[in-house]
Amino acid sequence: MKKIVYILSVALTAAACAKSEAPANNNNDINGNGPRAAETVVFSASSEAAPSGVSISPASKTSLSGSSVLWAQGDEIAILWAGGSTTAQAASAGAQTTFSATVGDADAYYAVYPSAAAGSLSGSALSISIPSEQHGAFEDVNIAVAKTSGTALEFKNLCALGKITLSRSDIAKVVFRSQAGENLAGSVTLDIDASGIPTVASTASPVDSIVLTPASGDAFAAGSYYFAAIPGTLSGGVSFTYTTVTGNTIFGKSSTNPASLVRSEARNFGTLDAAGAPSEITLKFNFRCESLDGWPTEEGENRNFVTPVPVTYPLDATDYTFTLREYANSTGTTYRIFWSQGGSYGSRLSIDARYRFLGLPAIAGYKLVKAVFWQVRKGSSDKTTKPKVVMTNNVPDNMSASADYDQVTVLGGETQTWSSGLNIGDSVPWTYTLSETTAGTVYYVASYNTTGCSIGDIHLTYEKVSE
Repeated sequence: MKKIVYILSVALTAAACAKSEAPANNNNDINGNGPRAAETVVFSASSEAAPSGVSISPASKTSLSGSSVLWAQGDEIAILWAGGSTTAQAASAGAQTTFSATVGDADAYYAVYPSAAAGSLSGSALSISIPSEQHGAFEDVNIAVAKTSGTALEFKNLCALGKITLSRSDIAKVVFRSQAGENLAGSVTLDIDASGIPTVASTASPVDSIVLTPASGDAFAAGSYYFAAIPGTLSGGVSFTYTTVTGNTIFGKSSTNPASLVRSEARNFGTLDAAGAPSEITLKFNFRCESLDGWPTEEGENRNFVTPVPVTYPLDATDYTFTLREYANSTGTTYRIFWSQGGSYGSRLSIDARYRFLGLPAIAGYKLVKAVFWQVRKGSSDKTTKPKVVMTNNVPDNMSASADYDQVTVLGGETQTWSSGLNIGDSVPWTYTLSETTAGTVYYVASYNTTGCSIGDIHLTYEKVSE
C-alpha cells in the first residue's frame, strides 16, 4: 500500500496524540471505570486480494503485485478497541507486515487503513469515512478494515470501485452520480461478520456523488482512474459529468439501467469521453477575454450583416461558429454587432442596435435547450434603458420599429426585459430554457431596443438527439 496523506477528509482525532507514545489517557474502560492495563502488542497484518477488475500498468508506481496488495514500510493504520485508540506504522514492505502498538486490554481490536479514515468505535459498531472527494489512484481508494480477538489482522476491502478511462488530457474534474440519489459516500457505520467481511449498516451525512480531481496539476493525464463508493445497487442508473480546464461542462455518459457496485470489485464504466458519448454538452463562452480574433470591433471597418457573417470562437481546441445577421431588407451599412476589448466598460460583446441577430453555434446531433446570457454595462445610454431581448430561429425579411417580436421567438425564447442602471463590473444572468428545438439548427438572440445590449458571457447547453 502507499501512504495516503491527502485524500480522506475525516481524521482520527486521537491518533495524533497516540502516534508516538502510550495512549494512557484514552485507555479507560468502556464504562469509564479507570485505566486498563496497557501493553505493547505486535500485530501481524495481511490483505485481501485486490478488487477484481483492477489493472495497473507495471510502469506505474503501484501497490499491487499481481492480485496481491503490498504494504509499504511506514504505512499507517488506526487501531481501535473499547475505550481507546492509537496508530501504528508498518515495520516492513511486502504482502505481510507487522505493526507494533501500545494498546489497552480488550476482547477485540479493530484496524482501519488508511488511519485517516478511522472515526470511532461504539461497542462493536465501527464508524469510518468514505470520502466524496477523491483523486483517482487505486492506492488512494483502497480502504480496508480488520477485526481480531488476537494479534492477526486480516484486512478486508470495504468499498466497491469504479473504473473510468479518459482519452483527452484537459479534464479538470469528473463527477460520478447515482441517478436515483443512493448513497455513495459519507461517514459509515459497519457490521463485520465472523469471516471479517465488512458491510455498511448506516450512513451519516450521505452524498450521492463522487468528485474526482487531479492530485496535482490542473488536469488529468489521459489514462484510467478509480473511485471508491459504498457497495450497493443504483436503481436509477448512473451519470458522469466532466469539466474541462476552461470550465466547460460535458455530460459524458448516463444510463437509467440499474447498476451494481459490489464490494471488492471494480466496475469498468469504459471510456468516459469517447466520441459520441456525451448526452449533454455545456459550452461557456467568455467575451470578457483579452483577445478574440476575426470578430468585428468598434475600431473595425464598417460593414453590414444582410449577408450572414460567420465568426469563430475557439474553445477546447474546437472552433465554434457564431453568425452575425440583419434582416434581409435592412439598409444599414455599419457594424452593429461587435466585440469590444477593454476600454471604459471592459471587454464585452455588444448587439448595438435593434434588428441585429447573433446566431449561436449549431452542433450536429445536438439541440440547444438552454442559453444563459450575462448582461454587462454597455455604455452611458444603458443607465436608463432596459433592453428587451428575445431568442428565435426566424430572421424575417423585413422589420419595422413597430414589429411584434413575439412573431420571431422560439418556445421558451420569449421577450425578457433586462436590467438598466448597471454599474461597471456588474453582471446579471438571464436564462432562456428552450423547448421543441431541433438538432443542428442556428438559434439567434436579438434586442429590439434602439440601444441594444451588451453580453459578458454566454453559457449554452445542448442535448443529444436520439438517433
